[in-house]
Amino acid sequence: MRVKYIKSTFQLGVSIAGILMVIACLNVFFDHFGVFKSSFDDYQKQKLWPNERFSKMNYILANKSKYDSFILGSSHVIVINPQRIPDGKWYSLNAPTLNLYEYNRELNLLLKNDVKIKSILLVLGNQSFRVYRTSFFEHCSNVFIGFLAYPQNIIEYVYFYAKYLTFFPFIDESKYDKWDDGARSLEFVTGTSSSNKSELKLEKPKTFKTPVVSKDEYNPNTLSQIENLVKTCKSNNIKLTVMIVPEYYLNYEANDIKTYNLYKKRLASITPYYDFSGKNEITTDSRYFNNISHFNAYAGAFIIDRIFKEDKNSPPKIKNFGNYISQENADQHIANLCKGTPGVEDCSLTTGNVINIFAQKNNDIIQTRKEK
Repeated sequence: MRVKYIKSTFQLGVSIAGILMVIACLNVFFDHFGVFKSSFDDYQKQKLWPNERFSKMNYILANKSKYDSFILGSSHVIVINPQRIPDGKWYSLNAPTLNLYEYNRELNLLLKNDVKIKSILLVLGNQSFRVYRTSFFEHCSNVFIGFLAYPQNIIEYVYFYAKYLTFFPFIDESKYDKWDDGARSLEFVTGTSSSNKSELKLEKPKTFKTPVVSKDEYNPNTLSQIENLVKTCKSNNIKLTVMIVPEYYLNYEANDIKTYNLYKKRLASITPYYDFSGKNEITTDSRYFNNISHFNAYAGAFIIDRIFKEDKNSPPKIKNFGNYISQENADQHIANLCKGTPGVEDCSLTTGNVINIFAQKNNDIIQTRKEK
């Protein structure tokens, strides 16, 4: 009886192993997310949007001396063309929903692998102050399979490839983002999206109806992650430039801008930054946006001009689009942003008071964790 049980268990195990092997082989063959490519040229054949976190980092680590400056940002960054940026060999390490944990992780990985870095452009937005992750596994357990972070040790590699090898290979491709066409493989060679044409055309006016309202709460620990990134840049003699993205004004106003502006005040005490948010000539004109929360390449060109071609201490050529904010002018800047904004009654808190508020919030978070 026991021999029969062992035999049937063994046969079941072999059957399951066989099924898993077939699934793994099919995943390697279809490679829906571009993690098994043997050549970067293969991305010309990619049908679905690949895992850019993995593919782009792979490319940089295989070409360590090709670039010396990097843009760190989420999907907003796709329309900031690094080839337009002067003074440096720029590459865009953008990927959808990229967060501050990943920015720090990617920067440290590049330095660990002896990539010489001259400059970093850190691109932040409303969501940057909301999504707080502290580990590879915490990040990967909270994202779509196409957004898994680049693995950096044997345990992470096992987890990473196990996820992709056991993914159900027969998917409905209509439910996934398309890679558009082979031209997008350009991203892995130049760090430039195919949407970044040398000749830009202004979009036609659009009607945006429904704001994209974040469900995530603001988290003061994200500010510590910004501080860590600033320290890393300083200790490695990297020039860091920070910017806040523009979004269509209706979306900006729908996302608790009072708290958002408090975070921007605190940010000014950590590092200076360019603020492209709020209501201005660009953010009130739908022609500069692909959708309600993402600006287009035309606006991206204006951003590059403001940051890299204008005097930071002079008012921006496009009024209030890219004000340079430091600890000295943060209070007045935030007060100006709040004027005339629906639902924002008081933006009079000084930077010092804001720091005290965040200190109290951090204590509350620590106390809550202790109680649990």
